Amino acid sequence: MQTITIPATDIRPGDRLCGDDGVPFALVTYRTGRKAVKCQTRTLDDKAPFLPVRFGVGTTAVVQR
Repeated sequence: MQTITIPATDIRPGDRLCGDDGVPFALVTYRTGRKAVKCQTRTLDDKAPFLPVRFGVGTTAVVQR
């Protein structure tokens, strides 16, 4: 898997969201929005069943694909 920085509007189910340090923390399971993006995720360690994540208009995300 490759760690890349993308516009938040390019996030898709199956992407692993990463922190600024490139370490993945959640798997995207569902995504909505065209400009501001909301994602439903599950944590990689399964300690929390759902983790909602929001990205504002024009923001970027660090993901692994």
